[in-house]
Amino acid sequence: LCGAGWIARGFGALAQTDPGFESEGRVTFEAFLEGSSYDEMPRLVLAPEGDRYMLDPEWVFNGLTSSLWIERLSERLKATGQVTAVGAANTMPLGPEWDVGFYVAASEADYDPARQETVQSRPVSFEFFDAMGIRLLAGRRFAATDADDSRFEVAIVNEEFVRLFLNDRDPIGASFFRGYPTVRFDNPIQVIGVVEDVRYGSLSEPPGPVYHTPHMQGRLQVVIATTAEDPLALAPAIRAAAAELDPSIPIEVRPLEQVIHDELLPYRVGLVIMLLFAAVSIVMASVGIYGVVAHSTAQR
Repeated sequence: LCGAGWIARGFGALAQTDPGFESEGRVTFEAFLEGSSYDEMPRLVLAPEGDRYMLDPEWVFNGLTSSLWIERLSERLKATGQVTAVGAANTMPLGPEWDVGFYVAASEADYDPARQETVQSRPVSFEFFDAMGIRLLAGRRFAATDADDSRFEVAIVNEEFVRLFLNDRDPIGASFFRGYPTVRFDNPIQVIGVVEDVRYGSLSEPPGPVYHTPHMQGRLQVVIATTAEDPLALAPAIRAAAAELDPSIPIEVRPLEQVIHDELLPYRVGLVIMLLFAAVSIVMASVGIYGVVAHSTAQR
């Protein structure tokens, strides 16, 4: 009985945990963009010096990039008048992990190879934060020019990233460096925004440091914010819009609230089982007490 009460209390606290995003009025689906039509990786050739590889200057990509696919999908869905934002990422909060991690340092002076912190690099689309309802705390969101600007890389970081690496300075405009297995200091990344922490692993795990980049590729987790009373009523329009772009991509739409439900399901099942055990224990204890009292009365 005490165990059931303890689990019930823990489940209640977990159910009230803020995941860092809004789930109401949103639907999500997975789009696996594969094949040469979506191959955005440029060719590498040996540099004239012969000591390194460089981008092939003659390489030209004429396919449909992941970013362009999302942009065209967004145009079609917003034309329905029931969609406010369409975003995508390689990894969805509380879903399977598809992103990679790097070691990060704010400067070469602060870098200690013996104490490296792994930070998740999360590629997202321009409207991802609006589509997910993730609050921007400082700076700005990504713009279309950020993905095309070759002068420098930009990133939007979360609160935990700021606390670990940029706590002593204004994060907007600050730079950091990344690498693996060691940090490289020849390619700075500039912070243009800060968003609130989002729980990616599970509701029970504290958020880790994250930086977002405006580059996506391959397997996309798409989220759509809608004003429709029933978000799933938008499913036929979503399938039709996706089929116009590529009919070979299967689309299975589900409410984003289902993600929260699935996350809590194992805890809910465990709670029900413990409550059943508690009920059985109470019944057995009551029968035992009744037997003792009855036997004592009969002896008298």
